[in-house]
Amino acid sequence: MRNNQRVLLSPNPVRKSRLPDNKSVAETEALTLKVAELRSSNDSLLRQIHALGIRSKRVERLAQTTTETHADVETTLTDTIVRTANSTDTLRCLSYNDPWITLDGCVRADTFQGEISTRDTLDFIVHRVPRRFLFFRFGCKAILLDAVSHNPHSTITHTRYVKIGK
Repeated sequence: MRNNQRVLLSPNPVRKSRLPDNKSVAETEALTLKVAELRSSNDSLLRQIHALGIRSKRVERLAQTTTETHADVETTLTDTIVRTANSTDTLRCLSYNDPWITLDGCVRADTFQGEISTRDTLDFIVHRVPRRFLFFRFGCKAILLDAVSHNPHSTITHTRYVKIGK
């Protein structure tokens, strides 16, 4: 349980960085908790397990990641003429598309009406960090979760990894 204390008391439990190709990476150390400890804290991950119909005694590990997407968009506006039974209206429309974001819509008077869609893939890598003494590596110092976001517009804002202890 010393690992849990170290993780919980650390000032910044999540280390964030960017890869050379602008992918967002967050790394956090695993907490080892029992199901009863998760239940007593009324954890959102445990509620999700129950919503999926999974028995809590069968769960071994849980992970949770939050991302935020921000993109600077520069695109041209086009005019579209809409004719109704008694009037004609000119709409300013825009369309933007890249592999991760799609933006499509029109401006009528002072209102934008459209659709924004973002796509992302999150990779989770769990790995052990061995203890070291001189040049010898032995045992396990910590278990780390690396979460990688493939969308260059996204930033991982939070990640959490819980290992269920018996």
